[in-house]
Amino acid sequence: MHLGMLGFNKNFLGKAAAAALVLFMLLIALVLFWPSSKTPSTTTGVDPQELEAEADTEAQIEARFEELATANPLIRQLPHLGNRFEVHYGTESDQSKEVYYVVVLRPKTYPSDGEIYVNEINSLTENSKNWIRQQGFDPQTLNIEWTIK
Repeated sequence: MHLGMLGFNKNFLGKAAAAALVLFMLLIALVLFWPSSKTPSTTTGVDPQELEAEADTEAQIEARFEELATANPLIRQLPHLGNRFEVHYGTESDQSKEVYYVVVLRPKTYPSDGEIYVNEINSLTENSKNWIRQQGFDPQTLNIEWTIK
């Protein structure tokens, strides 16, 4: 007996087979990814010891920052993104309490603009120094690295 004789056509059978395949794949996905009664650390794949170690590291970083900020209070204001200049800080080593400051000048002009460029760099330098003074610090007493981008 031919299926066409039973009222089925090939187009219908193709659609039915595709629908059955989609339903089967959904069923497999549900079985594989449905939440179970496992503990959260097992279902997320995160080891509780790793979370503890991360918390310890965060505490160490915060303690290190507080130690640096006590010796160098300006860093509490950083990074500072001013009008065409930025102020950041760094340390020579993980153990050092000495910080250096990096002032990044962002001029609109180019060295090829000659005197206009020089004047803009001087203006940006003075603006960044004024910002440091406004925070209560003397730029002459700070270890500052100047850079232009």
